[in-house]
Amino acid sequence: MLRIGGNDLNESFGIRRPRSFTLYETPIGNVIAQLLTIFKPLWFSLSAPVFENLDDVVTLRKEIKLDLAHGLIGKTAIHPTQVPAIESAYAVDVEDYEMAISPK
Repeated sequence: MLRIGGNDLNESFGIRRPRSFTLYETPIGNVIAQLLTIFKPLWFSLSAPVFENLDDVVTLRKEIKLDLAHGLIGKTAIHPTQVPAIESAYAVDVEDYEMAISPK
């Protein structure tokens, strides 16, 4: 698994993530898409960048949805208050679980 360093990428571009914006609403969104097209065909799993705005759970949840839509399979929490949002987004929902265990 490779973790995308969103803050490192921002720094290399000389930018910071604006508050209440997901990384996908910045130039890094395009970089994440490019990283996926390079590494996924080579069977590398990619983990999403951290979300550093600890007091903005709404944007964190929005970003996690976009992480999942891009096929990223994990997100690093940098504060314990982020763990419930991340765990709930990555949890398997009941319908998917029941379909997976049902006989064919």
